[in-house]
Amino acid sequence: MELSTAIKLIENGVSNAGDAQSWLDLGAGNGLFTRALAAVLPSGSVVTAIEKAVHSPQPKTTSRAPPESTPGLQISPRCAQKI
Repeated sequence: MELSTAIKLIENGVSNAGDAQSWLDLGAGNGLFTRALAAVLPSGSVVTAIEKAVHSPQPKTTSRAPPESTPGLQISPRCAQKI
């Protein structure tokens, strides 16, 4: 799935108005929906992604800049040893 498709799937269910938000993405897989969520959140938001296994490669991004390069956004990936 492309990042632009993932964004379209979630953008109506996520408020991007108001203050920065903190989200926890459990079972983040390869991070596709983590990046989609980060793309629609307000500036200054934090997304912490937790996955039991490390995945590679990262999916390609298309229509928007990768959230990692979006000013005011912090993504904090974590690998869980035991879930």
